[in-house]
Amino acid sequence: MNWFIGRNGIYIEPDLEYSDTYIKEGEIRNCAENGKCTYMCRSELGHANSKMLTEDEHKGNIYNLVGNPIAQAQLADYINQVHATNLVYNSVSVNAYAKERKAELGEFLGTIIAGIYEGILNCK
Repeated sequence: MNWFIGRNGIYIEPDLEYSDTYIKEGEIRNCAENGKCTYMCRSELGHANSKMLTEDEHKGNIYNLVGNPIAQAQLADYINQVHATNLVYNSVSVNAYAKERKAELGEFLGTIIAGIYEGILNCK
């Protein structure tokens, strides 16, 4: 049986798609604190997976498909560079963030989003 495993990081696109809201609010606010996230873009992951599928030397291998780990404050800095804004990163507690996300997005999706950022919090 031919196989490979590609373990990917979190997609950067949702944060980039949300950048207009960040800019409007002047901040990125979540519960990740100084946790590090290894963002990747979907096109990079698609390219890597297509290479693994089509090139024999990848069969039987496991790859960690992740970017360089960055904290949320660094994400704010990168968005500031691209959009010439002055975003800041503000941390809130896990419980406060979960409550906020559930109020805005509903119980199911709010729990998922809060859980993602709580996971980032635990990656130091």
